[in-house]
Amino acid sequence: MIYLMLSGAKRNKVRIMNKYILILLLNSSVLPLFSQTLFTIGNEKVPSSEFTRAYNKNKIVVDDREKSMREYLDLYINFKLKVKAARELKLDTLSQLRDDLTNFRQQIQENYVVDESISKKLFNEAFERSHKDLHVLYFSVSDANDSAEKSAMVLYNKLQSAKADPTAVLESVKNSGVNVKSSDIGFITVFSVSYVLENIIYDLKLGEISKPYHYKDAWYIFKLLEEREAAGKWKVAQIMLSMPPNADASVSAAIKSKADSVYHLVKNRGDFADLAKTFSDDKLTFGSGGELAEFGTGKYDIAFEKEVFKISNDGDITMPFLTSQGYHIVKRLSRTAIPNNIEDPLITYDLKQKLQEDSRLNISRDKLAANMMGPTAIKRAAGITDVELMKYADSVNKNPSIEEAGMPFAKKIVLTFKKGTQTGADWVRFIRYSNLGAGATIKELWPKFMTWATLEYYRQHLEEYNEDFHFQMQEFREGNMLFEAMERNVWGKAAMDTVGLEQYYKDNSENYKWAESGDMLIINILKNETADFVKKALLDEKSRSDIVEDMQDVQIDSGRYEIAQVAALTKGNIVDKDGYSPYYKNSDSSITFIKLLRTYPANQHRNFEDARGLIIDDYQNVLEKKWIKDLRKKYPHKINESEFQLILKEK
Repeated sequence: MIYLMLSGAKRNKVRIMNKYILILLLNSSVLPLFSQTLFTIGNEKVPSSEFTRAYNKNKIVVDDREKSMREYLDLYINFKLKVKAARELKLDTLSQLRDDLTNFRQQIQENYVVDESISKKLFNEAFERSHKDLHVLYFSVSDANDSAEKSAMVLYNKLQSAKADPTAVLESVKNSGVNVKSSDIGFITVFSVSYVLENIIYDLKLGEISKPYHYKDAWYIFKLLEEREAAGKWKVAQIMLSMPPNADASVSAAIKSKADSVYHLVKNRGDFADLAKTFSDDKLTFGSGGELAEFGTGKYDIAFEKEVFKISNDGDITMPFLTSQGYHIVKRLSRTAIPNNIEDPLITYDLKQKLQEDSRLNISRDKLAANMMGPTAIKRAAGITDVELMKYADSVNKNPSIEEAGMPFAKKIVLTFKKGTQTGADWVRFIRYSNLGAGATIKELWPKFMTWATLEYYRQHLEEYNEDFHFQMQEFREGNMLFEAMERNVWGKAAMDTVGLEQYYKDNSENYKWAESGDMLIINILKNETADFVKKALLDEKSRSDIVEDMQDVQIDSGRYEIAQVAALTKGNIVDKDGYSPYYKNSDSSITFIKLLRTYPANQHRNFEDARGLIIDDYQNVLEKKWIKDLRKKYPHKINESEFQLILKEK
């Protein structure tokens, strides 16, 4: 539990609770009916289940479990004391904190409106499919054809022939008057197409053809042409020379010649980004040096991906190649392979985000709704007839803009729950947004409405049915209150109490000494190619302001820094014989290096301003300890020792 670690926290901490968003597909379960009290604060009882949940969330392997748990219990009591003080100040009623809580609920609630077992299967399936790219050819017969299904079966049977030429088959069927289309859609991967089509394609064996499947307004047939290991995620930059539609031979030759010339400039160590700004016709990327957003399989034209995915190493550049858009010269910036470890947070986050936005999750939601119909006690209200329901459904289908609130049926109860109802207005709203079509019958509509209504009710009462959600909301609510209370009682006080800070420094000045340190310039550069130019400018004693002004991708900071502190920036490399550190490549591909101007021995006293940040940290600890001491006097607490002993025995 992160709030227990707040002792000595800096005042300028970001409100990390606003970033506290878990993308976990969590278990749905009814809350426990009973939990023994572990300790009391005044007349407030804290259940043992709440404490053990927090402890198990943060526990580490220890030799002395009782000592570890007692220490954590002490921290947890301090946390609850601060929350109680915040609640008595009515900090939970502050509009900003209430808005934060509402926003947080909206951000996480959909993660809980799923059935865990189904969601896990969907996740595992997506993970497996993410490692394989499939090259697919498709055929389609429009519903506009008479006997479209029959025509699709004729096409399928002809394609099934072992020696069948798809092009010849296509022409044969077209000549019979059938409106059939075909396209090579290139490689796809998981989430590239709708789930129902993805299932058909990933079930195919190499060279196999799928049976006709009706989707939207046509019958589709797929053929699997190739399989390959997943291409992964790519970052590239390109210089594109566009080709006008229907360009004649002379125009094509001229553009090809220009592409070759630009390629030679690039190969002769020309700056790729500068050349992209000068020559590229891609108006979306030329201003950023030709850089495209990170992409994977199926994002671009098959001809483009085919050439790009051949590039072996970061920094390699393709020869000019032609696509339907024109000639491209592409530089590989980075490639990230799809992780093989299903626990890898990179792929876990990505897949779960995509699952949340994909229609396949409806399978999991439908299963949850079926399981929750009993616990929510959903029941059709007495006296509601099918005729009445369909009357208003037809009204909405005929006039979609009709206002449900003004309909006579709007306030009539159609469903009852354990603690609520749904009305005719809810039925009308469901019909309006269900997209089930005007021809749907009550037998089709009513079960879907029951599912929808159950999930709506479940969302509104999640705290009552889902223990994980209940505790996550409580943790966020109390954490937000705690941050506000800490700001008022510790962080803000420490920063503003100049007299107290100066006295604390005076009483503890021996604690504020420099380790081995130096006056330094810390130079950070976005582009690797620029580093040598900046270093030369510094050697030539060009002013920092002129360097930053001339090279806008350069940032230079100066000050006195401890050697060990700066070593972390350059992996232990500080300076060489001429006063400069080696270049260090950061995770974002920028370059950092250090210029050392002067060194100082260890154990020199820091003055008040140099030590101010450290003093504030220490003074915060003093204020927090005093605050906790006062709270313990104001709100006496009592531990249920027998319950604590039971917790110790649990594994």
